[in-house]
Amino acid sequence: MFFALLIVFSSCQKSITESSTEAETKVPDASLKNKCQLTAMNLEGFNNRFHYNTKGLADEWKIEYGDGIYHDVYTLSYDNNNHLSRALYHYDGFLQATIDFVWTGNRLTTERWDYSGFPFEVENIYDVKGQIIRREISYGFTAVNQYSPNGNILVRDILIGDELIHRGQYTYNQPNKNPFLAIQGLPYGFPFITFDFSPWWETSEKITEYSAGSPFVTLDEDPAQTVMHIGFQNYPASVDHFDLVTNSLVLFSFEYQNCGPQGNQPTRINSPSASQPSLRSNTNANKLSLIKMGPPNAVKKQLEQLRKK
Repeated sequence: MFFALLIVFSSCQKSITESSTEAETKVPDASLKNKCQLTAMNLEGFNNRFHYNTKGLADEWKIEYGDGIYHDVYTLSYDNNNHLSRALYHYDGFLQATIDFVWTGNRLTTERWDYSGFPFEVENIYDVKGQIIRREISYGFTAVNQYSPNGNILVRDILIGDELIHRGQYTYNQPNKNPFLAIQGLPYGFPFITFDFSPWWETSEKITEYSAGSPFVTLDEDPAQTVMHIGFQNYPASVDHFDLVTNSLVLFSFEYQNCGPQGNQPTRINSPSASQPSLRSNTNANKLSLIKMGPPNAVKKQLEQLRKK
């Protein structure tokens, strides 16, 4: 299923035309080790853990899918400018992919993937504000962002050629600070298609998939039923969404360090325990498109199908 593959990967090969006066991505500074750092994000069945190096940059992102085993592990390395330069993806301990990141000044412009011997590229296209408005992915995939005036993503479309196959729509009714902004060193939400960090965590997300032009809503969160528990520095400790498609709760919790009033002292913000019903069974539409890569052979088969298209 090509859509599942697209959710895993990011952008493609195309020249970028941009003015030298355009805004640039902020370079991580030397004091990152003392800044607020996201250490865990939990969604029932999708548990993420983040580790940081001595500079305070994220050097490991590992994910487990409800079985207590961290099947997916990304190790991250940086260049002398603290730019993300390479990621290695391991599945159950075996290397599956190498991703090299190419920067133009302080902008991440290209990802070069080698997935089990299959290469492809991803290209980022920016607007004059320095926002990624388009990603062009090898073999005809494109992802397009539309932003609000304050930089929150309102619509994210995924296309094959000119055919729309996926649309995400978002609302932002409560000011906060997106927890993903506390993953120091990560320029965007690699390795997921929810690539760019809005300044705020959304109060609702609606996902529509298209087959031969026909829409099918797989997720529809009610913004009126979203509950945010805000912790230190305006980062959410937990967010409870309600999905109208399945009539069930989608519960997130976050843990941080260096976020509290003690300055550099590690502080963990834990969400309150919840006994409500949890994640729906349709994981293909799950929040943040957290879809696992493996098993590797299945993904490699999808890649081979793409190469033949």
